[in-house]
Amino acid sequence: MPAEHVPKPYTLLAIDDDPQSLIVLSKTLTAEYEVLLAKNSERGLALARSASPDLIILDILMPEMDGFQVLSELKSHPATAAIPVIFLARLRIGSSGSAWARISSISSLL
Repeated sequence: MPAEHVPKPYTLLAIDDDPQSLIVLSKTLTAEYEVLLAKNSERGLALARSASPDLIILDILMPEMDGFQVLSELKSHPATAAIPVIFLARLRIGSSGSAWARISSISSLL
């Protein structure tokens, strides 16, 4: 007899351009949560609007539209403005100080 699909109480959306990060997040969180994955900002915004996740895990450093721009878009639309967002960052030693300056000013966006 096939296992029944048991609905999970919360849906999480992970937006990251790094496939390895998405795999780790999915494997780590799937047991407890419904996990949606987006490999770019455009897809992530579309999923956020259509699926209304309970939480978004968002990479900061992405091509085309970075995490700060995605957060700004999310907060500017009524359908996604209230969704909590956790930033995910992988900064290398010697990274530009500008990334840290932007991170320190993040509370004004949240």
